[in-house]
Amino acid sequence: MLLLRVLLAASLFAGLAWGQSDSITYQRDINGRMSPTAEVRTTADGHSEKTIIINGRPMPLEQSDEKLVRQDASGKVVERTVRTYGPTGQLIGTDRFVIEEMGKPGASSVKQTTYRLDINGHSQEVERRVTETRTQGQSTNVETIVQQPGLSGSFTTTERRNKVTSGTPDNLQTTESVYLPAGPGGLHETERVISTTAVKGSQTTSNTAKYEFSTTGSGSMQMREQTVTVGTRQPNGSEVVETSVYGPIMGKAESSSSQPSLREAQRTDRQVAADGSVTERTTVRRADLSNIGRLGAEQNLSETICKGKCLPEKDTDTKSKAAAIKLADSKATDPKSATAKSADSKAAPAPASTTKP
Repeated sequence: MLLLRVLLAASLFAGLAWGQSDSITYQRDINGRMSPTAEVRTTADGHSEKTIIINGRPMPLEQSDEKLVRQDASGKVVERTVRTYGPTGQLIGTDRFVIEEMGKPGASSVKQTTYRLDINGHSQEVERRVTETRTQGQSTNVETIVQQPGLSGSFTTTERRNKVTSGTPDNLQTTESVYLPAGPGGLHETERVISTTAVKGSQTTSNTAKYEFSTTGSGSMQMREQTVTVGTRQPNGSEVVETSVYGPIMGKAESSSSQPSLREAQRTDRQVAADGSVTERTTVRRADLSNIGRLGAEQNLSETICKGKCLPEKDTDTKSKAAAIKLADSKATDPKSATAKSADSKAAPAPASTTKP
């Protein structure tokens, strides 16, 4: 889990980068020294490499290449090839993604078809994903349908996502529901995410509550986790992001009516140098299992250094921060950064009120 989070942090720079960039993530080893653990390289021609570093030895994890197949007034087609490697560096899989984008006033459509090479080198279609976006006034509806082949080889719907966003760029409300097969009767809602994002000057505050379907009790949607993220941004792109994570804590009894406990706090300091390079340091404090209700000591989680074109040209626009925080949250298993100023959970910001479904 920790390695995944490290790679996601490094990949975030690569995802935002325009042109060539090189991101290296460091973590403290058992001797307390900061050692490189992951690297992401991207080039201006669409090539990207992800590498993990074990005992000082780099091992390939993933390589991808992207090319523009067609672009005209009706839309564009992009082809992306991703090669995945095993723990000893051997190639274990190759996927090819064909992405077709089409747009018209008030609506857009993205169709992604995934092909996978089998052991004989033959390409097989393994997934179809269609995302339809419709905008009316201040409301945007995004629906994604995922289809995969069944035992008979015919494609059936295996997942549906519906996301509704309303409001202005400075004050957004979003509800996203995930529907999966659950017994007879087709798809059923299994997860729901409700979030609000408010931008005031250089500060962006995001509150996200995650619910999942409970198979016990009433069988209704129960809140699993809530995060409160506050980001403060400087004109040059530097920022401090603090996130408090609330939810059940191992070893502590929780009732459905009790206020969620502060489980984790992270803080990320992101500094942008004059040459465009970015240094991002993340620390974390987790619940003290020997002293329920308090957070433990601060720990260094990771440090990522990106050199090259690490930020989009418009990254200093504070009103775009709402989308940036959502991007970071969707890429990370846990919230990307957070802090708490006191070891007592009562001193941390209380989760904002969120109505349960």
